[in-house]
Amino acid sequence: MYAGTLTPSLDEKQDIYEASVENYDSWQARNNLAAVQIAKAMDASESEMSSMLDDALSNLEQSARMMDNAEAHANMAIIYAVRGDSDRAKQEIEKATGMQPSDPSSTAGMSGIQGAIQIMNGEYQEAVSSLSNADESAQNLFNLGLAQVLTDNYENAITSFEEALGMESGMAKAHYGVAIANAYLQNESAMTEALTAAVQADPSIREQALGDLVFDNYKESEAFRSAQQ
Repeated sequence: MYAGTLTPSLDEKQDIYEASVENYDSWQARNNLAAVQIAKAMDASESEMSSMLDDALSNLEQSARMMDNAEAHANMAIIYAVRGDSDRAKQEIEKATGMQPSDPSSTAGMSGIQGAIQIMNGEYQEAVSSLSNADESAQNLFNLGLAQVLTDNYENAITSFEEALGMESGMAKAHYGVAIANAYLQNESAMTEALTAAVQADPSIREQALGDLVFDNYKESEAFRSAQQ
């Protein structure tokens, strides 16, 4: 089990946790195996993803039967969120946050999951609170910025997006978030600079920006058009 935490290879982690399940079955082994299966599913094809998430969910349900635990419910919340079942995802993450995790450091991770699910459910102010207490990862910081935009807190949103970019400079959606927040603040030069960076990082954003109502007041400007080049 400890060896599984030392290797960066998801395949090696899976081999270790599968052996642990086979030889010393425990709720921790089932949960850790499921977490690896979820991580691998995120990079799989759509058909493979569904099967891998089914396997992960089966392991998590078994983990919870062996001992009801916060980690299993948090991971189940991820699966339901990925599948678009926001109601079930909310139920599972609320179960998780209402329990004491075996590792206190898991609390910040669960806050990140909870914040993402709250955004899915339109609970934006609650998401700001959850994500403010989450692990400081690029994705959590982006989600925090998104929740702040959705609660009209544009200055703080820019800070969150820029912190996300400090951790992952090529995150196109964070550049785009900076552009949106600056559009609301009517900071055209900062908006244009961020939009240019977003398009450079992901050219598909060009079409998205053309259809985004937040930029309607800028679409005839030379600066906006140049950002689309």
